[in-house]
Amino acid sequence: TPEEGRRLNSDLEHLSGFVAARYGVGDGPWVSLSSFGFTAERGVAPELHISTPRLWRIPETSRWVTALSGGTGWGSTPLGEGDLEASVGLDFGDTRIDAYETLAYETVTGSELADDRTLSFRLLGDHTLARGTLRGAFTYAETRHIETLEPGGESRFRQRLYSLGAEVEQPLGSTASSEAALSNLTLTAGASLDGASTPETGGREPRDPIAEWGARIGASALVAGGAARLHAGVSRRVRFPSLRELYSGALGKFIPNPELAPEKLRMVEAGITGEAGALEAQLVLFHQRFTDAIVRTAFGDGRFKRENRRRITTTGLELLATLNLGRAVFGGDLTLQSVGQADELAPAGQSRPEYQPEVFGSIELSTPIAGELYGRAGLRYVGRQYCVNPDLGVDDVLDPSGRLDLLLTRDWSIGGGSGRLRTTLALDNVTDAIVYEQCGLPQPGRVLRFQFRLG
Repeated sequence: TPEEGRRLNSDLEHLSGFVAARYGVGDGPWVSLSSFGFTAERGVAPELHISTPRLWRIPETSRWVTALSGGTGWGSTPLGEGDLEASVGLDFGDTRIDAYETLAYETVTGSELADDRTLSFRLLGDHTLARGTLRGAFTYAETRHIETLEPGGESRFRQRLYSLGAEVEQPLGSTASSEAALSNLTLTAGASLDGASTPETGGREPRDPIAEWGARIGASALVAGGAARLHAGVSRRVRFPSLRELYSGALGKFIPNPELAPEKLRMVEAGITGEAGALEAQLVLFHQRFTDAIVRTAFGDGRFKRENRRRITTTGLELLATLNLGRAVFGGDLTLQSVGQADELAPAGQSRPEYQPEVFGSIELSTPIAGELYGRAGLRYVGRQYCVNPDLGVDDVLDPSGRLDLLLTRDWSIGGGSGRLRTTLALDNVTDAIVYEQCGLPQPGRVLRFQFRLG
């Protein structure tokens, strides 16, 4: 932009609200209602790494989500004890995207209007099974999307999703004791059947309905007299492509691909969680294998296309720890992983999975300063990442980055002590570091913010 250090078209005006209510009778039947909504206007900052960035503004966007839920509470049945709960959800959203001719953002060259309506239903049940527990769930959702392009016309899309699953949790062996090397052994096993169909596809030939299965087997046990827990699991999961992934052209930025197959994830993980005095820690080793992973490919003309890759594998470890130092708390997390992609059909120069750093983590210290005044300092680091450049059709490199955040918070008594006021003063990205959310779109630089909360 003409002014050094400022991001063009990065403004946001946002108004939101939330309400929730619940009524219950002890541990018996209950009903709850929650609803939130927002309306906003925002700019979409142009990407810095390509010659023809998208010049978009979103002058109108709104969303309203409401969920009504109810349950029986845990109680006696002819076969033991159990509970049942159900929920219905409504999700309505409207968005307008305008594309502009130049960086002056004066002449609109095209618009996309989206009208989305999603209805969902979920039924959950739990029941005792000897010493164990049987759990089941059924979920159904139907999404309707109306897309209007100017210039262009109106297209209607509809997608239906369902999932039916069950899981058994069965304790085995002895309870925890100081003499037992291994105790409280618990096994879990579950399976699911998931399906998707797209009866309306904007005038294109509808896809045949597809169905896939998922499963998980896991185990956990206490060791060292209950001071630590070992846990491990093997699972298979499936994710179906969304309507936007299948059919959206994003005002010319994407080539639609209605032939996308569902992603399949196979994962093995094992870890240990425990305490030693003031230290709480968890270590997890994992291996993930994606087949038919949905990725972006570039054609060298500024456009992307979503395609399935044969295999993406990730092997690594996660470490989380918290150290309580009196009233001060020191904590952190660290992930180390090795990510690889295998596909003979992948374009040359696009062999790296996007936004998958080999190292990332954070450390944080929270401590009282004086009376009700508390301070917090946090440092977050993200290692080298890769992304696809749509102009060149090859992978770009995002250098490692880190940011330091500082925060002061204080609680105040108001209204004769019946109410509380919390004030927060924060300085984010203290060093004004360049940290990228994704290629060409950095996070804000140094930000000073003030917040207050009544409660």
